[in-house]
Amino acid sequence: MSEATQRAGATTPATTSGRGVWVWDEGGGKLLDCDCAAVPLGHGFGVRTVKDGPSGDLVEKADIRDLAASLGTALRAPFGADPFDVSFFTDEEIARQAACQAVRDITGQRGIVVIGPSVHDGRSALQGDTYGVVALDAACDDAPLSPSKCLGDLEQAIETLHAAGHGLAGVIVHPDYLPAIERTFLPQLAARVRHAGGRVIADESDSGFGRMGRRMWGWQQFDCVPDIAIVGAGLGNGAKIAALVHRAGITIPVTSPAPARDAFLAGLSVCATLKDPSAIAHVDQVGAFLHEKLCEIRHPLMGRVTGQGLIVSVAFAPNGHGPGGICAEVQRGLRAHGLLVGRRGEGGSTLRICPPLMFSRQNAATVVEMLSEVLLDMPHYDIAGG
Repeated sequence: MSEATQRAGATTPATTSGRGVWVWDEGGGKLLDCDCAAVPLGHGFGVRTVKDGPSGDLVEKADIRDLAASLGTALRAPFGADPFDVSFFTDEEIARQAACQAVRDITGQRGIVVIGPSVHDGRSALQGDTYGVVALDAACDDAPLSPSKCLGDLEQAIETLHAAGHGLAGVIVHPDYLPAIERTFLPQLAARVRHAGGRVIADESDSGFGRMGRRMWGWQQFDCVPDIAIVGAGLGNGAKIAALVHRAGITIPVTSPAPARDAFLAGLSVCATLKDPSAIAHVDQVGAFLHEKLCEIRHPLMGRVTGQGLIVSVAFAPNGHGPGGICAEVQRGLRAHGLLVGRRGEGGSTLRICPPLMFSRQNAATVVEMLSEVLLDMPHYDIAGG
């Protein structure tokens, strides 16, 4: 079963191929991908290659070290005047593990605090090495986030880590879980983490490459430069490559072979495509349209619509009806209609809509129409009693 199908919790055939905003399952069914499935990944711009550009011949003939240097320059550019280095990996999970190990090495401490999806990190970089890991699920889908509460929870987590003898090595922040919070929150968090001797890691595996709109990276939404940024699999748009952009002086353990030459070419293609301001402007426009139309749906089972750009969440009433509750039923209904979505939050009670960046207004209208149809067919539950 593919990663995308596992995330969706689906029992229908796994996705096997994809192009643009569409994926196909093992039975030949065509699905509109709103879960960033494994094949097209984040962008859906796979038809373009670097060699199509004006300097294509030079790039095609370049040494792999030159390609790595060029891609590193492109990734470092948004980080400003401070010296940053770039380390490349073949896999996003390996990069995440290396980031955790790097902050543990430089601080001599073990504790990691996660601001965002604890389930995601618990099954990947932190699995099997959970010394001092305290997950704070900062995303709250039924009420706006409180900066003071989140910072208070952080202080409590740090105290817990110190009391257990682990200390604080670093905090992993998922910017896509913070759109409802004040922009001053992340700088305040970073100041407290660094004062406690830790380092700040921004996990851009979902929020990066303009997915949140406005800017290229999620951390830029909050004007807070991290010590390490995890650049996920979207960098290769299908090719096996990931990266860590890190402050000079932080030593990153090398735990995998270097990516292949074609992977660096793919990364350069992605960066060139998204350098065009119209790409992120497209995310802003379509994301705003999708958010607006989802908010117009009125149904007693639906809660708040949150998110930014092309990462949108729809909360559903908690309910004990079957595994995953009401949200799981909605997810299965959407799959039957030809729409692939994910779930997140406590108990998986929040629908996560995260399509490729070339997602159009027409695609967004289709999502809203399908969700409306599925909700009309839902049984009438006793929301309070389950």
